[in-house]
Amino acid sequence: MASGSLPSYDFVSCRHRGEVVHIMTATGPLNLARRIDVYRATLSANPTSDYFCILDNSGGFENDFNISDIRFLDQMLLEAGVRTVHGVTVTRDAGYPKLLELLRQVMPSQGLVADVRLASSLAEAEHLLAEMVDQAKDGSI
Repeated sequence: MASGSLPSYDFVSCRHRGEVVHIMTATGPLNLARRIDVYRATLSANPTSDYFCILDNSGGFENDFNISDIRFLDQMLLEAGVRTVHGVTVTRDAGYPKLLELLRQVMPSQGLVADVRLASSLAEAEHLLAEMVDQAKDGSI
């Protein structure tokens, strides 16, 4: 459907069981400006109110992300019609579970459902995201 390379990201958007799934691979430091670029690229290929994504940061690139950044990106999602974010992140960053907890707290206050998880490998992330697609299709999330 869509693919490309941007500063700090390679991405591909493809279909799985009728849903669009975005797989983003970090290739450099992750900050708000870089995230805006990849969100713009993937949201243009996202036809529903569900946003399914994998962020593969197994390379361990620096992740500069704060509450203001989350709120800014949440607004981008809402303006694109997204209401639920189903995301799995592959990372070795020991602080990432705290970031996911922050997402789970901030996103609902912005009007989004945050179905976000961690994985230790890309294969595990793909399995988890496939389960998320199935659950969303069954209406269990």
